[in-house]
Amino acid sequence: MKKRKLPTQIATSINYDRIQRESFLSCWFLSYCLLVSSAERFIIRSAGDAVRDIGDQELKSNLKLCFFQEAQHARSHHIFSERFFEFRPMLRMFVKMNDYLNYRIVEPLAPGRLKLSVAAAMEQLNAEIAYFGLQRLREISNEESFKQILSWHFVEEIEHREHIYDLMREKDVRQGAKVFGMMLVWWSFSFWITMGAVLISWPQFGVWRLCGRDLRKRGILSRLWRSAWRYCRKEYHPSVETLPPEFFIYQRRVKAFE
Repeated sequence: MKKRKLPTQIATSINYDRIQRESFLSCWFLSYCLLVSSAERFIIRSAGDAVRDIGDQELKSNLKLCFFQEAQHARSHHIFSERFFEFRPMLRMFVKMNDYLNYRIVEPLAPGRLKLSVAAAMEQLNAEIAYFGLQRLREISNEESFKQILSWHFVEEIEHREHIYDLMREKDVRQGAKVFGMMLVWWSFSFWITMGAVLISWPQFGVWRLCGRDLRKRGILSRLWRSAWRYCRKEYHPSVETLPPEFFIYQRRVKAFE
């Protein structure tokens, strides 16, 4: 893992109108970018509360770098989102609704171990989205700045994909909580990101009416389901996942942000 910072001008120079007209898959990843900033902050809060009293210094060091990367993701996607909301102000209400329900109502009610389980499940699906995204980046969009922010984010999600999971194991979170956390996250990611994509694509009827075909043909939701299923096995660990060759290509490209 490395400390990288995405230049602000990349997050603020994106042609949103072009992206939302490309395909429903483009709108899906645009929706992901709008929603992920709050998810990254939740991961930092939940894991940050749990890391204080662990004795594994190597894990602590890895989590410190992980938190730095997550904080940069939250910052850059927040800047990205604020510029998009100037273009499509109604989407701000959608994101606020997601944040209110998930992080203002549900989060305070959850015990610490369940929150850590949810954070680990978020990292699992973030990494799966990253695998998919790096392999299909040219299909997602032709907008260069959008591809830059996605590739930077995806490389880092894959780099730190296992550290929150290791923290969850260190805190002895039970298998039932692990599975329940993934059930919540799989449903939340699939519902909220897809609904955001529907709202983004709504003015472009030609894009919106192909949403089912795009999701089925590209297979992003089925990828998330298969990843969730693997994760719920008792013997699973994120390190067993095979890294796609595209990861190493884009990892070299984002060295410019170090």
